[in-house]
Amino acid sequence: MYPEYDDFYEPSEGEMFFDEMKEKFREILREDVNSEINRLTEENAELRQKVKEYNDKNLNLSCRERDLQYKMDNYKREVENDFYNKTMEEVFEKLLEDSEVWYAEHVPHEKPKCNLCNEERKLVAVYPNGETVTKECECSRPTYIYEPVISLNKEIKFHKAYKPRYSDKKKIYFTKNHRPNKDYADAYDYYSEFRIENIFDDFNDDVIAYHNGKRYGEKIAFRSKEACQKYCDWLNVNEEYK
Repeated sequence: MYPEYDDFYEPSEGEMFFDEMKEKFREILREDVNSEINRLTEENAELRQKVKEYNDKNLNLSCRERDLQYKMDNYKREVENDFYNKTMEEVFEKLLEDSEVWYAEHVPHEKPKCNLCNEERKLVAVYPNGETVTKECECSRPTYIYEPVISLNKEIKFHKAYKPRYSDKKKIYFTKNHRPNKDYADAYDYYSEFRIENIFDDFNDDVIAYHNGKRYGEKIAFRSKEACQKYCDWLNVNEEYK
């Protein structure tokens, strides 16, 4: 009856439902893509701002470094000019004062002669067969007592250790007479070096604390003989600290 409508196909409810769902998915996908694009756009803008801030800070830091270097160079020139304008006496005044200091020296003293040995302080034994044996007497061995000794300086050396124990202290080597007998040193030019690590005005608890913490070979010095004598008296009484 109506041949032109014989091929007409009416979609089913299921097909219409699926078409509707596909359209909704497309809409959701478009929204997600647009949202991601907006998010990336915002992040890109934030990153650009951070890069700009970093470059500004880096430029500011470079300017400050150049300014600091300029000030350091100026200060160095001022110090050098000030140094060369001073006399050697002014520069080394404090150093020369500290070069004349007193330190504790272990000085040998002869013991009183006993009544068992001869004039040479030797014990002599004669065996029945006529053999004679001699031996050094105990009284021939010296006894050592700490006494104040002033530094006999031949020269002063500056020392910079790799890891200095006291970074805020000047390291100075004082050359001293190896033995208390000055004539012996002058005759044989027999000198050795030792280090004075700290110099005190008087003997007190600070000196004792420093002494207990110092290393072997380090010496403590005093600016007066009287203060050094107190230190020597303390060493002579306290045998364990020698």
